[in-house]
Formats: sequence, C-alpha cells, structure tokens
Amino acid sequence: MADQGTKSARRGPTVGDMVRSLAIILVPLVLIYWLFTKDIEEQPVRSIDYAPTLREANERAPYTVMAPEGLGEGWIPTQSHYFDDGQLGRDGEPTQGHEWVVGFISPDEIYYGVLQTDHDAAETIGDLSRGGQQQGSETIEGREWERWRSPDGRTGVLATTADGVTLTVTADADFTQIADFARTLEPQKQKN
Repeated sequence: MADQGTKSARRGPTVGDMVRSLAIILVPLVLIYWLFTKDIEEQPVRSIDYAPTLREANERAPYTVMAPEGLGEGWIPTQSHYFDDGQLGRDGEPTQGHEWVVGFISPDEIYYGVLQTDHDAAETIGDLSRGGQQQGSETIEGREWERWRSPDGRTGVLATTADGVTLTVTADADFTQIADFARTLEPQKQKN
C-alpha cells in the first residue's frame, strides 16, 4: 500500500489540473481585453470661461493680446493660459517668453489653438508644426501669415510675427479653415 501512495504522489498533472491552470491565466487576460476594448462613452467637451485668463494676459503681457471675437454658434472654448517669461508652463518647464494660449473646439469638432508669444519665432513655429515645412504665405486682414504643415500632413499652422511677437493659429484642418479662424482674431487692448 505504501507503494501505491508513492505512485499517486508522482503522477503527472491531470487534464483537470491543466484546465484550471489555463483558466487562471486566461480569465484575467480576457477581463483586461474586455475592459480596454469595450466602447467607452464619449465624454462631452468641457467648456471653460476664458475671460479671466484673457484679462490677466491683457494686464501682464508686454504686447497687445489677440483673441477671437464673433466665432458664432457652436464654438466651445476648452483651454486658456497666460504665462510670464520663466513661469512654469503647461509642460511643467519654465516658459521662454510671455505666452498667451486659448483653444476652441469648432462646431465640426476640430481643435483650433491660438498661441501668442515673444519667444523666438522659428522655435515656436517649429514646435507647433512639429518640424514642418513652410508652404507659402497669405495676407489676412492686412497681415502677412506664413503657412506651415506638419511632416505627416495633418496639422496646419498659420504664423505671423511683428515687433518680436509671434501669433499662431494651429488646427488639424486645411489652410482655408485656419485662415477663417485667424480672421476672427482682434486686439484686446492697445499697449503704450
């Protein structure tokens, strides 16, 4: 009898043992797959009031701040920031130059971002276009704007620079749409 007990203790894994082991591995994998691939309900776009930040930018920026006016129905402001030169910026790093940012979602769900800064124009445009190429220029409301397109062709940037201040409009849209948005930009106060 002692011999039989030794035989059963040495017996290899049974089919039941393998099924249980497989279940221990597969159940969490299936659960993880289900959690990450199920349809996530779309979150509504959160609208913000950018007026306080615009007032702050008007008070502190060493240039005339530009902001859109008269965008019409369906445009949703989603972000606004003003940073003084050297202040910790959106990326947690000190900003280089004074930076005014405001962004909107259009009625057709395209994000349009406005950035105005007295930082180096070439570096600013290079960052926004992700190292893109200039694709000509156009005149909008009496200002000459350069057209830039990201290497993947997705993001367009219109940029204009005057008196050391660069003003940009960025969107994943064609230049006609970006120019239409740029036409809404108005000076918010005159600097002396």
